[in-house]
Amino acid sequence: MSEKEMLRKIDALDEVFNKPLETDYDALVMALVLGITAPSEEDAIAVSAQAELVARSLTLEDVTRAKVEALLICGILDYEEEE
Repeated sequence: MSEKEMLRKIDALDEVFNKPLETDYDALVMALVLGITAPSEEDAIAVSAQAELVARSLTLEDVTRAKVEALLICGILDYEEEE
């Protein structure tokens, strides 16, 4: 990973962790990011259980959007803007 990519990822994570959770959608994105970046499998499983509870209150479309957003934030999925 290049330094530029690493800095972009850090900025994205910082933005997520400092954003107030106003909706269940925001909470799900945060839980998914925490699960992806969890330091251990045990932590990831605990966060995953919480994410599942939050996801129950959302539509399938919103859950899918939250998953994509979490993957983008973590740098696992690349986003290319269309010109």
